[in-house]
Amino acid sequence: MKKRQSIWKWMLVAALLLSCIGNAGQAVADKAAGSTITMHQFSVLEWNGKRTYVGRDLYLLDDNVMYLSPKAFSEVFGMKYNYDKGKKLLTLTDDQHAYELTVGLKQAKADGEAMTMKHALESIDGKIGVPLSFGASIRQAQLKSVDYFEGMYTDPIAAEDSLRAAYEKVSGTYDKAYSAYEKAYNAYESAVDQNLYYVQGDIAGFDPIHMMGTSEAQSSHVMAELFNQTNIVVQNPDKSKISNNRYSGYHYFVKTGTGHNFLGEPVSIYYFGAPSASSQKNINAKKSALAKAEAALRTQNKPHDTAVNNWVQAVKSHYKKKGASNPKVLGQMATHLYVLYLDTGAYKFDDEAKAIAKSLEKSSQHTYWLVRAVFDEGDFRERFEYFYKQNKGEAMSLIYKPEQFKAGAEMLYNMKMYDDALAMANEAKQGGQKVDKLLEKLKVQLAKASEDKAKQDADAALAAKVAAEMPAYTAWESEYKALLAQFKTDYTKKYGNLETLQSLTFEQSDAQAQEIKTKYSDPLAKLKKDMGTFQYVDIQAAKDSISSFEQTIGYVSSGAPEVNLSLSKQTLHNALINMGLTSAM
Repeated sequence: MKKRQSIWKWMLVAALLLSCIGNAGQAVADKAAGSTITMHQFSVLEWNGKRTYVGRDLYLLDDNVMYLSPKAFSEVFGMKYNYDKGKKLLTLTDDQHAYELTVGLKQAKADGEAMTMKHALESIDGKIGVPLSFGASIRQAQLKSVDYFEGMYTDPIAAEDSLRAAYEKVSGTYDKAYSAYEKAYNAYESAVDQNLYYVQGDIAGFDPIHMMGTSEAQSSHVMAELFNQTNIVVQNPDKSKISNNRYSGYHYFVKTGTGHNFLGEPVSIYYFGAPSASSQKNINAKKSALAKAEAALRTQNKPHDTAVNNWVQAVKSHYKKKGASNPKVLGQMATHLYVLYLDTGAYKFDDEAKAIAKSLEKSSQHTYWLVRAVFDEGDFRERFEYFYKQNKGEAMSLIYKPEQFKAGAEMLYNMKMYDDALAMANEAKQGGQKVDKLLEKLKVQLAKASEDKAKQDADAALAAKVAAEMPAYTAWESEYKALLAQFKTDYTKKYGNLETLQSLTFEQSDAQAQEIKTKYSDPLAKLKKDMGTFQYVDIQAAKDSISSFEQTIGYVSSGAPEVNLSLSKQTLHNALINMGLTSAM
């Protein structure tokens, strides 16, 4: 059996299959200087980690040169544009440069200086197209386009014309027979359902069964559904359907009557039973017509199925010669058969295509999901999630339905991929999907992300400045630590000994104070001054250490040593701790 598919689906899949045929990827515009501009499947342009939908603004000329509208070009590359229609002059500017491009000319100007473009600015169907190679040139990037179906496009089969002719020779009579069968089947179903109801409820009495329940019409020709404790009498009950005090079954509506409840009040009673004689006669007539139509269809089935099977075998034989174990060849085979299914409606093509695709699931997940993308049948979320984990640009470029853009945007929002979600939500909105609430949520999240990025950038800038200062600070710190360590040694030997200090004469005490000044105070003053040149390194520990060091020097250089020695010991210890030369007690 077969059933015709709606033409819109065939057109969409055909567009997907044919949009990139003949394209092997545009040549690199300039030698790479670091970044790459990637056009995914002539749909999503990726540069500097950002993916933008440009399909509506993309022009592709016969020589596979890609052009963008000025609006799309300026958005992708962070520029502003102005077009003077009279002069046919396009001006593109950013924070650093201004470029002037003239329609039809490769000669342009950059900041007033002459430059030569690889491809000229063009007027395409009355619209201006900026060559993407120009964007690659001014951003010093490599330009490439990626065709994810490369190697999977269908091949022409030598005998395909004759196979199609053989199929078309029998398909006309088969279609006619199938149409007659379908019509007869629907007529029979309608006849059977006419006046047929599904009744159920609690049994209130037997012979015939009287119950309090509900009935539901299987067709709308006679009466609507009946509810709410309706009195129902079934004249031909199926005893096997009785369960305790419950009954349910399909019966035909017979008539409406009147009875009385236990209060003697009149109530409506609905009678159900076998079909009326006229209804049964109509059912029998439709059943007979269906049998004849089914027999006629069986007569046409054999030549039809033979033509389809021959075509299937020819397709499979053709691709098997190219490599039966090659996943891409199997992908070609599955795609070819699926397109034939969309073209003819013969289920055999669809069954074979699905079976081949299923065989790819274990051998090549990527090819399997590419084929599923061509089939595009109810697995979008699973398929999109697989591709997005592999290649974000690929995942976003293999979508063409508004409802898929919406579903993808919702998935990416939950994954906190807000930039990509925004791009997809905007595509969904242009396709008529209701995504305003999602766009509002994205606006909030992107604003927060922008704030976070600004903070991260500031932190990174500070870290870079700290790193730049660190070599000089390390040298300074090393010099200071050496001075501090030397003083500790001298303090232990002679500056921190009470008996020694008390035995010094006045002249010796002055000489020692001068020695400390020359050997420690002056060098420390210079180091303190030099420390002030550091703007970004954290110097708080050094400040605290110097303060303690200065106090210690002051104590041992002044009088009353018996008071100051205990203080100088603690402050020196603090200085050593702050610079990591000893540990806290």
